[in-house]
Parts: sequence; C-alpha cells; structure tokens
Amino acid sequence: MEEKYKQLIRVGAVTILIALLLLTVNIYLGGPADGPDPRRPGVRMATQPLLLAICWGANLAVLKWIQPGLSRRFPSRWLNFYLPGYLVLYALTTAGYIGWVHYDHPGSFFRMTTLVIVVETLVLILIEFVLSRLESARVRLENAELRAANVEAQHEKLVRQLEPHFLFNSLNALKSLIRRSPPEAEGYLIKLSEFLRFSLTHTQQSLVTLEEELRFSLYYLDMQQTRFQDALHYVVDIPATEKGRKLPAFSLQLLLENAVKHNILTQRSPLTIRIHMDPNGRLLVENNRQPKPQKEQGTGLGLTNLSERYRLLLKEDIQITTNETFFQVSLGLIHT
Repeated sequence: MEEKYKQLIRVGAVTILIALLLLTVNIYLGGPADGPDPRRPGVRMATQPLLLAICWGANLAVLKWIQPGLSRRFPSRWLNFYLPGYLVLYALTTAGYIGWVHYDHPGSFFRMTTLVIVVETLVLILIEFVLSRLESARVRLENAELRAANVEAQHEKLVRQLEPHFLFNSLNALKSLIRRSPPEAEGYLIKLSEFLRFSLTHTQQSLVTLEEELRFSLYYLDMQQTRFQDALHYVVDIPATEKGRKLPAFSLQLLLENAVKHNILTQRSPLTIRIHMDPNGRLLVENNRQPKPQKEQGTGLGLTNLSERYRLLLKEDIQITTNETFFQVSLGLIHT
C-alpha cells in the first residue's frame, strides 16, 4: 500500500477513535430517551465526528478505486476526485435518511444534506493538506537524494582527476632521481610505494582524519626531501587533540605538492613549509614564495579543484593569503 493511503488511514483512524470515545461517553452523559428528540446528548455530540469518519472513509475509497480511473479521462481534480466524493456522500445521505433517520420534519433532509456538504468540504481540505504535506516531503527527499548523488559524483570525478596529477609528478621526480643517485632512488621508490598504497586505499573516502592525511602527506614530503636534500625544510606542529578532526581527502598533500612544484628549491634559498593550527582551529599550510621564472606545465586543477571540493563537502571555501614573499592556505576542519 502506498504511503499516502497509510497516512490517510492513520488520520481517519484517529477521527473514528474520537467518535467512538464520544459514543462511549454517551452512556454516562445521556438522559432519558423521551421528549421531542429521542436522541441522547451523547449521540448528538458524536454525530459530527461519526459523520467526519464516514466522509473520510468514503473519500479514501474514491481516492483509492475511483479517482485513478477517472484521472485518465478527466485531468481536473474537481472532476476526478471532488465531484465523485460529493456524489458518493449525497448517495449515502439519501440512503441514510430514507432507511434510518427518516424524520417527519420537512426541513430535516435539507439540514442533513447541508451538514454533510460542510463536513465533506472540511474532509476534502484535510485530505488535500495531508497529501500536499506528503508530496512536499517526497519532493524534499528526492531533491536531497539527488543533491547527495550529485555531490558524490562530482567528488568521485575530482578524485579521479587528482590521482593522475599526483602520479605523474611522482614518476617524474623518480626518473630524475634515478639518473642522479640510484641508491637514493631505491629509498625514494619504497616511500613512493607506501604513498601509492595509502592513496589507493583512500580514494573511496570523501573525508579522512587529519592524522591520516598528515601521515599520507609526510610520505610525500619525505620523498621530496630525498630528492632535494637541504633545499627543502618542513615543520609540522599539530596538537594530538586536533588530529581526529576531518577534512577532504588529499587536501593537505595537494597544497604541499603545489608548494614544491611552483617554487625554486636550492640549498642557498631553501623552501620552508610549515603546517600548524591557527587560534580558530583552522589548518594552516604556509611557505615562503620563491616563484619559478616559468611555471611548470600541469593539468590546471590544483587550488581550483580543492576549492570546489571544499564547497561541495564542507559548504565553505578555502582561504588564501599571499604576498611577494609569503603564501598561506587556511583549511576548515570538521569536529568528530
């Protein structure tokens, strides 16, 4: 059974329960069954709730069995639902008046019909309210699922773009080191294998802990130190209490790679990278600027890609501070 029918049945059941409770109270409130109107006060109290329950059940039947067929021929809600509902209730009113009530007063049928029309209108309004709430909830759920699927698809696309970016730079560095120092290249290759193993095991994760990202990034820095020796210095100052917080995977490593890629590294003018926290609990990655005369050819992803991932996953952007001699990127972290 569809959710809308279940919801309507639940609301109708509450209405019927109220009517039954009022009928039970009739036993204690009712007076002598004599006088011009033999109905007890409790019955008079229960008439409207009972009528409400009858109207609710009749409209639910119309909605379940009559409306689907009529809607194919008459797209108007008035013709495929409201009008059949009124007609069914009119037929029930007429049958009830003839077979059960049959008051001698000439205006009794008119009063009963008027009451049924009023109650039926109220029921239709309530049913449309319930259905509109259910439809709104369904649309919100579908939109949320679509947004989640879209975010996940974009994230997977971005990760796939970043993987070759990492790999090509690492292999180029290894090729350069093999020509210069085969023993150091062997150690570099071991670190590269650990780096790649870690990378492959985390490609399916949108967010990782800062501890994991640091361990992964230090593999990269160690490889670069093997390559550049004293031309590269780095300092990591992260409190242990902050390492459980999360950030998008590969964020820190990408910043380190950009620092190495776009700056001159020499023993006389080493590149110094510092990774630490600011007083607001944001992760700061900063380095001295020593721009290369000519930029290296790349895929053009870099900070733009990282910024997009942050907007998708953390609903915020990265913060960049730079001048002639200094470059800093501030990353938000998620508390766990």
